Order: sequence, then C-alpha cells, then structure tokens
Amino acid sequence: MHVPAHPPPALLKLAMTMMGERFFFVAATMVLDDSALLCSKQQHGLLMIALILSIVGSLIPISWAETGQWVKYSGNPVLSPTPGGWDAREVLMPRLLYDGTIFRMWYLGYRSETELNLGKIGYATSQDGIAWTKHPDPVLTPGSQGAWDASSVWGGSVIWNGSKFVMWYRGEGRGFEEGAVGLATSSDGVSWTKYAANPVLKATSIDKAELGHPYVIWDGSEYKMWYNGRSDSGKMRIFLATSGDGIAWTKRTSPVVSTSPSGWDAGWVYCPTVIFDGSKYGMWYSAMDRNYQYRGIGYATSDDGVSWRKSTTNPILSGGPAGAWDGYGGVDNQGVLMFRGKVMLYYSAYQLVGQEQVSYKIGLAESPEGFAIPEMPLGAFGLILGLVLFTGYAIIRRRRPNLD
Repeated sequence: MHVPAHPPPALLKLAMTMMGERFFFVAATMVLDDSALLCSKQQHGLLMIALILSIVGSLIPISWAETGQWVKYSGNPVLSPTPGGWDAREVLMPRLLYDGTIFRMWYLGYRSETELNLGKIGYATSQDGIAWTKHPDPVLTPGSQGAWDASSVWGGSVIWNGSKFVMWYRGEGRGFEEGAVGLATSSDGVSWTKYAANPVLKATSIDKAELGHPYVIWDGSEYKMWYNGRSDSGKMRIFLATSGDGIAWTKRTSPVVSTSPSGWDAGWVYCPTVIFDGSKYGMWYSAMDRNYQYRGIGYATSDDGVSWRKSTTNPILSGGPAGAWDGYGGVDNQGVLMFRGKVMLYYSAYQLVGQEQVSYKIGLAESPEGFAIPEMPLGAFGLILGLVLFTGYAIIRRRRPNLD
C-alpha cells in the first residue's frame, strides 16, 4: 500500500501548531519562573512570533480526511461483477452498515450494456470488510409495469432503526423519469417491502431535471436526507430535506453544497455520504470537472448539516495511475463506514482492458486510526493555556520595574 505524503497545507498546519505548543511551554516558564521576567527584548520578540504562528495555525481547519492519508487496499477491487449473473456488467454505489459482527453492503448492479438503465440493488456480507459474499439475486428490483419505479431502482441509503432496516432509494418510471425517492423496510436486509404510498420525495422546480443519490441519517432529533438534484438549466448540486418520520419530507430550496467556480468539482457535485459524530457532520461527495472527464471524491464538514466547509486539500481520493484498475476515469459513487476509529471508504471506479471501458467495480481506501469529524486543531489546547499564562505574565511584568 502507498501512503501519500502530507500536502503543503497539512505541513503548514503542523509547523504552526507545533509552534503553538512551544509557545505554551515558553509562556508557562515565563510565568512560573521568576527569573524569566528578566528576559531580553529579543526573547520577547520570539515569544510574540510564536504566539502569532500558534494563532494562525489554530485557525487552519484540518482533520485526517484532509491530510491525504488515505490508503487504498492493495488487493482492490473488493467487489466485482459476477460473470453471467444479474450484475455481470457493473457493481457500484456501495452503502454500508456494521452491526458489531457482520459488514453489510447494498450496491447498484447492472446485467449488461444494453440494460444500463435497468438498475437493481444487490446485497453482500463480510466478516472483515474485504472478502465479500454476494446474495445470489438482487434484493430490490424495479416495480411492475406502470409503477413509479418500473424502469430502475438504485442508490439505496440504509439505516437500522432498532427493529428493522429502512432503505431510501431512487426510482425511475412513468411520470418520474427524472427520478424520485422511495422507502422500503426489511427485517433481514434481504427481503424488502416497499412503502405503499411511494414515492416519499418527488421532484420540484429545484430538482425537476434529475433527483437521486439519497443519503439519510437520524441525528437524534430528526431524519436528514442529502441528495443531488438538477434543474432544467442548472448543474448537479447537493440539497437537504428533513423529516420527523422518514416519510413526510421538507426540502430546503437552496443547495447546501454547490460546484466550485473552477477546478476538479466545477462540473457536478453528487452522491453525498454523511457521518454524524453527535456534534459535527462529515460529508464525502463525488464531483466532476467542467469537462465531465475527471471524477474524484471530496470532503466537507458542517456544524448543522446545512452550511458546509470544503476541505482545502480536495479531492481527498483520486483515481490510480495509468494501468491501475481505477486509473481510467477517476473515482466516485462512494460509501463510508466508521470502524474501530477509522473510516473505511468504499469507492466505485471503471476498470479498463485495452481501449475498452469494461465496468464499474468497488474498491476500498482507509483513513488512519483516530479520525474525527473534524478534529480539534492540534495546538488549540496549548494555545488557550498559553494565552492565559501570557496574559498573567504581561500583568506581572507591568507591575515590575523595567530592568532591560
């Protein structure tokens, strides 16, 4: 496995926060050691430089997701199409749960190139998150002729509510060619019952050209659904809807994550996946450049799930080098899972043989242990204590005669 080097922002952050910690010890010495009150003007200048660096360093947000420390599994891909099976063409868009014993994955699959508009949702389990055993048949399929989801189902977001699995999925069919979100429940993750009054989220003016990739969490007070939408003339953006019961949803009319003016995510942003740690939200999202040629995965953080701050080191995951299984068109359509203090990021990528685009497969990348959303700045504690002690030092010094 290859561990990428720290990008420049991370090195800058590290240097500045280390200076912040150094400032703490200097300030502590100056307050607690009476002889330090006789320090020179040069020492005072160095102290002020350390203080400034520590302040600047503490204001640079950083977490493990932003340091480039994502390690791709050397045995990738971890899930591939089954020759001759219902998913013989492509597998992508993984959605993960871990119950303490078993890893569960729901994913989108296609049989053949001629059926790329006939998506179905498959299911696989694993003991370690690497070696997966597929259920032989799709577990959620399109509805009967004339149904709202008769053409395709995909992008299922799954949670366990304490008594059953609940899935929100995108469907396409008559009257809902642009997509809508349906609800289904299951006791075992395999046999699903669709909600009779589906769809539960329909397109409106903000997303009437396309609506999909629903991702739902329960944050302790309400359900939050992030999804991508596009109006007739607009770019794909990420929106938010909220609900008290997971059925009746209220949309925010403005996107919560939009494309950038230029760069890797100037074309589309889509496929949000979100983790909530009890106080902060972390979002991984897919994006394309303005030419729709490059695909990558970015990261953003939020205090409320509405206002998001994109990482300055995005994209945090890109395709591999030429010739690699994920080296053709980039990576996207990710799913994430927290496991033993680190993030397991499952991503989708095309594999290329010769000059022929073969299929999507699913790979795995992991963050280092200790990931937080987001982490407290490294020098914040030392900075705060240092400021307190420095203030005390300044007060004492004002009361002493100037001996310089």
